[in-house]
Amino acid sequence: MNLSITDNISSVSRGLTKIGRKQIPFVTAQTLSQLAFEAMQEEKLQVPRHLDRPTPYTKSGFKYRRANKRDLEALVYIDKSEPGGSRDYMRFPIHGGVSKAKGRALTHPTKNTKLNRYGNLPRNFAAKALAKKSKFFSGIPRGMNGQENAGVWERHGGKRNPRIKMVVQWKTSRLYTAKFPFYAIAGRVVAKRTNRIFNEQFERAMRTAK
Repeated sequence: MNLSITDNISSVSRGLTKIGRKQIPFVTAQTLSQLAFEAMQEEKLQVPRHLDRPTPYTKSGFKYRRANKRDLEALVYIDKSEPGGSRDYMRFPIHGGVSKAKGRALTHPTKNTKLNRYGNLPRNFAAKALAKKSKFFSGIPRGMNGQENAGVWERHGGKRNPRIKMVVQWKTSRLYTAKFPFYAIAGRVVAKRTNRIFNEQFERAMRTAK
């Protein structure tokens, strides 16, 4: 989200002394940078209130970019380029939409899946399970039909009472509903804090102006 308040600068500048007008670009840059920082902090604070048990990796992805006198625009964003994985998945809780399988299928937990403490499938769960061929298998079991029965199945019950249960379902797509108001959160910070931060920065700049 780009933060810009330059539309209001011309009206603010009217009536200022020459020294005051000279400080406007610096004050604007400082204001935008502080707004971006506070918006980033608020995003981190709000994400657990909208998403179920977000991981530390998700929460650490909120970043901001400072403005300067030559570029009066600050930025609040989600870093998708850090080593260790991509946070591209955050576009779904923000915008909603359909996630389509890049490979053969998407993994989806079932009522029989043991999730990790963040409510997600453990990393490489399906691959690790299928490596244990005597206990797990993939596909649609005999006697069943339909894509809803395609997945990773676990054998259990022993020889006396052999049974199976689905621990991962294969899906070709997944529908998401937008539930994290990323832009609204930053917008509230801008609406609430802009005037106060600008006034504080302007007073500080005038005290040190030469």
